[in-house]
Amino acid sequence: MGDGAEHQWIGHTFRGELDYYNTKPPLNFWLIAVSFKLFGVSLISLRLASVIAALATVSVLMWWVRRRVGEANALFGGLVLSTMFAFFYVHACRTANTDALNTCSSC
Repeated sequence: MGDGAEHQWIGHTFRGELDYYNTKPPLNFWLIAVSFKLFGVSLISLRLASVIAALATVSVLMWWVRRRVGEANALFGGLVLSTMFAFFYVHACRTANTDALNTCSSC
């Protein structure tokens, strides 16, 4: 492992070489690395950044809808988004991919 790939913070690598197929913004990888440093390598620390971003997305949605439409609609919108299978299981919390951070940053 002395090839310097473990100190690569900008480019995503796979087997010691730059991975051009999976080019994603590096923020998610940085947050996962920090989580691994703080809490150790586990599935919980792998998914922590995505879970926080998904919960922040639901919170921002509820805040915005409450300001625009009302409290009942905000509660309904937050309930709908937080119970969507594709949002929480496939694209946000469970898979630890960059979709949760991208969704949260576009709010």
